[in-house]
Amino acid sequence: MSELAHPMMQTSSDASCLPRAVVTDDADCLAHSISGWSQDYEQLKGGRFSGSLSELCFGQTQLFLEQTSLALRQRCNVPAGHVWFGLPRCEDRCVRINGAAVQGGRIAVHRGGIDFELVTPDALAFLGIVVHEDVLMDYARQFECEDWLSKAIDRPALDVDEQKKFAVQRDCY
Repeated sequence: MSELAHPMMQTSSDASCLPRAVVTDDADCLAHSISGWSQDYEQLKGGRFSGSLSELCFGQTQLFLEQTSLALRQRCNVPAGHVWFGLPRCEDRCVRINGAAVQGGRIAVHRGGIDFELVTPDALAFLGIVVHEDVLMDYARQFECEDWLSKAIDRPALDVDEQKKFAVQRDCY
């Protein structure tokens, strides 16, 4: 599916925002639950898996909270034309995106339409925000920082103010 909107959701600009939740004991089921993404999850150790997804799609923007009980290797692809920002909540344990560490004052980022790999630890909560790239560029244009943004979204992780990251996580979890 190329759009982020849940298949049951209208995609017109006046459509209401429909929340969606999934709870499962199957890593593959969870991988295929995030609207618009192409993903495969590989459980990295034995044991009973449990995971959940709370998702809200509105227009070309998606917010979700994914929680997983066991370490995973995730092969992911965000819809083309979008950018994903990921805020893991596991500061003492490392998440890796294409091998780059995402912890402390860092957030994961990836441009849509290009495969990437996440390796995640046990007991992970991950806040995801997916925005249409044109919307981000329009916003950056207002502050004359399109070049910076264009380079930033091609990095696997961005350094951010750690206290502001924790404040966002506190408000969203």
